[in-house]
Amino acid sequence: LTRKIYNRSDVMNNFSCCAWVSVSKQYRTREILERVIKEVSRPSREEFLMIDRMTLEELEEKVFELLKERRYLVVLDDIWSREAWETLKNALPNTRNGSRTMLTTRNKDVALYPDLQTHLHELRCLSEEESWELFSRRVFPGSNTSSCHSNLEKLGRAMVERCG
Repeated sequence: LTRKIYNRSDVMNNFSCCAWVSVSKQYRTREILERVIKEVSRPSREEFLMIDRMTLEELEEKVFELLKERRYLVVLDDIWSREAWETLKNALPNTRNGSRTMLTTRNKDVALYPDLQTHLHELRCLSEEESWELFSRRVFPGSNTSSCHSNLEKLGRAMVERCG
């Protein structure tokens, strides 16, 4: 859902710069900050080399400087812990100019941690049948799922059940 919103042209046109960064469970703050810099500033080869030599504090300052005068949208995708947010938040200026930081997470505590007043959009889980239909459409595009080979269907349903 967040990706669909992020990719809309009317959303992109509302911001002077945008960055989508996957955080994941095994995140590295340095890599996340470097990714924001690279998406926001499109650095030259020489700048790339300079970025590689920066300390973590210098990277934080660089991100802050790149964003402070601009209206930005940064999506931090798949955050698993409050600590991940804590290591990143100081690099993202809150200049009240319409900039936005969006977090995606599976953990409600992480979603509410940055701001208790934030809008939380919780997705409901699909039913077993809805999950199978979605899986079938992705794996067998354009074909009738009822014509699926019984061994493949058995395996597919087991995968869908395992994924929840």
